[in-house]
Amino acid sequence: MNYFHLLSLLLVSSAAFAQSGDLARVNTEQWQETTTTETTAPDREPALTGKQPDVTQWLASRVHYPELATDYAVEGEVIVRYLVHSDGRMTDVSILQSVGYGCDEAVLKALAQLPRWTPARKGGQAVATWCETPVNFSLR
Repeated sequence: MNYFHLLSLLLVSSAAFAQSGDLARVNTEQWQETTTTETTAPDREPALTGKQPDVTQWLASRVHYPELATDYAVEGEVIVRYLVHSDGRMTDVSILQSVGYGCDEAVLKALAQLPRWTPARKGGQAVATWCETPVNFSLR
């Protein structure tokens, strides 16, 4: 490979790296803005819309024990975190505590089916807030 091609390859690689670094920086700034400006302690917590039970009960009735977890007698608690926006949308779902063996995926699958939320309220205004929900897996 001649030096011109090697130099061109290095320039293209560093330009691609710089672009991906810029994207990561922008995403991080957006996340920090969301967590610092939209997430104050609410007067009223978010709730599922309508006559739905609370989210823990809703998930308990819809999360199926994964076969792999049953086969290996795996038990434990998955803790999931998500952002409920002021318009009732849920985004930024992540697993804070994992059990594995398909349990995390079962929780994420059920969460994807959640109905829209009634957002949290602070001073009469709808506000975004972070939520954490535990889901217990027990064979007893």
